[in-house]
Amino acid sequence: MVTDGDSNEPVIIIDKLTTTTVDSGAQEEVYCDSKKFTSNVSWDLDADLLTSQNIAAICSDIIPKAQEHDVICALEQVGLYYTERALAAISLDEVANMRPYHKKM
Repeated sequence: MVTDGDSNEPVIIIDKLTTTTVDSGAQEEVYCDSKKFTSNVSWDLDADLLTSQNIAAICSDIIPKAQEHDVICALEQVGLYYTERALAAISLDEVANMRPYHKKM
């Protein structure tokens, strides 16, 4: 059950939720009682429904200042170097033993 922050009236009720696991390799579906599955859901804006003006207004306080631009570029470059070195350190034997979703890189 999802309630509005202003009242305790239910907005959405989820009943007989079925989920599957991603990591264990299990193929069977698992039944979850929605009350045990989650007790608090936070809703936010849907990015697909925002206009350019909405996005600009939301992001206006996170636009970096001019002097921060060079620092951000340097940090992004360091992140790319780190990722490149980490991927180069993985052997082909290790790649063969990885799960498919790890092999994408």
